[in-house]
Amino acid sequence: MGILYDPVNVENYTNNPTIFNMINARVNEVWNNLDILVGTIKNNKISIHNINSSVGADLTTQGFGVIGTGSNSALWTLIHLGYSPNSDMKTVLTLGLFAKFQSEESHGVGEATDVIVVYSDKGKFVSKVVDENTLTKIREKHKELINLQREKVKEAVNLVDL
Repeated sequence: MGILYDPVNVENYTNNPTIFNMINARVNEVWNNLDILVGTIKNNKISIHNINSSVGADLTTQGFGVIGTGSNSALWTLIHLGYSPNSDMKTVLTLGLFAKFQSEESHGVGEATDVIVVYSDKGKFVSKVVDENTLTKIREKHKELINLQREKVKEAVNLVDL
């Protein structure tokens, strides 16, 4: 699109309405209502942005982004279960999976889930696949949580005197 990328001045791109509109127009040509979630880290500075056909949102202070037809379920799951950008990687992965599993209640979100964790450790690229057995066990814990919540709702309903 004729945009020269300068990684030192990322904010110039994310906050520039002309560039945003150019990218937005191109996205609309490809697929209307497409959501793109972009996360970057440079010199320990993390930024998370959601770009779609109607708005570009900076999600950096929120610490996460969700996209797709199940995004509302995923969003509220992460909020409800206390996601924090300061959480350790295992907690973040588990909450992310709980959010994904919860999003499956939405039309069009399937159960198929593949997880690859990518990070840098002492300057070396590390990539780990979360195995199917672990995913199954975490899915079972999510189901237990949902069942427990439903039981608590029933208990609360019985307290109401109408």
